[in-house]
Amino acid sequence: MFNKILNIYQLKFIKLIVTNILVFLPFIASVYLFYTNSHHNIWLMIVGGAISTIIYPYFYEKEIRKNRLAESTLKNEVHQAYHTNRLEISCFNLKTLPNSLLKIPNLQEVYLHHASSKFDFNQAFLILSKNKNIKTLNLSQNRIKKLPNSIGRFKYLEELNLFSNKLEKLPFGIEGLHQLKYLDLSGNQDLDLEFNIKYLKHLKKLEVLNLSFNRMKSLPSSIHELESLRKLNLSFNQLTNLPKELFEMPNLTTIELWNNYCDYEQLKYIDKMAKKHNIEILA
Repeated sequence: MFNKILNIYQLKFIKLIVTNILVFLPFIASVYLFYTNSHHNIWLMIVGGAISTIIYPYFYEKEIRKNRLAESTLKNEVHQAYHTNRLEISCFNLKTLPNSLLKIPNLQEVYLHHASSKFDFNQAFLILSKNKNIKTLNLSQNRIKKLPNSIGRFKYLEELNLFSNKLEKLPFGIEGLHQLKYLDLSGNQDLDLEFNIKYLKHLKKLEVLNLSFNRMKSLPSSIHELESLRKLNLSFNQLTNLPKELFEMPNLTTIELWNNYCDYEQLKYIDKMAKKHNIEILA
């Protein structure tokens, strides 16, 4: 195991060395030629420097991952990361995100964790949603109590992770996530699922819903309104039974039911209903 870990770090170190050689070799070579034969090779130095400048962004790390980030630092990172596709910030004291994020056209994944209580998520959504390439938005572990309606501006978002927040009711704006396939609402122990279904039922492409670790004692029968759902995670709750409407959902294939309060007789009933409707139960 140790050797495997060591090999991984060796490969990363080798990759770093090779990348730096490829990026800076043209410039170093041109400078050497300039000093050894200055009046004949000045054009080589100019060309070498130009090549380094052009290819550097392509070898720049494909993601920005920063802890405890200051706004000025983020602006500097963004300025250099035109080709990045992943932004991950945690434990930060920012109040807003810089508009310069709009200058990263290939950004596809955004992870914002442990944000300051003063962070303006509405402003962040208004900026980030202008990028049509963003497919993944992870807002886990932010103690969010109220999600701004502007979340609905992410018209092309496919994955939304809201794990470990303090959400009770989702905003009606969430109906605007027409391309959403995966939604993680786990770890929101005050979540009012019955209320939220009236919005979630409009997500016609939603295939995976994670409701684990929510201390749910019952599952509303209206869950069947999520017609496109294929996988439902109900693990680590306090469920003693499941509504029969759940088994009648047309596309449901898998239910995760680990660590709930269902007794033996109820589990037998669940197993019987699952087999009847070709649904896999993981418990």
